[in-house]
Amino acid sequence: MSTLQLHPALVNGIQPTAANFTGGTLQCLCATDKVEVKIDARTLHNHACG
Repeated sequence: MSTLQLHPALVNGIQPTAANFTGGTLQCLCATDKVEVKIDARTLHNHACG
């Protein structure tokens, strides 16, 4: 039986981010009515996308 490998970040663990992270804006890829999220601190998101 083979092992399912979902994503290297899940298999190898989550690595620390840069200590000097200043934030930014994330934006979805929708053609219209884009959703934006402002990140202004180091953040861990617990969702694995396919």
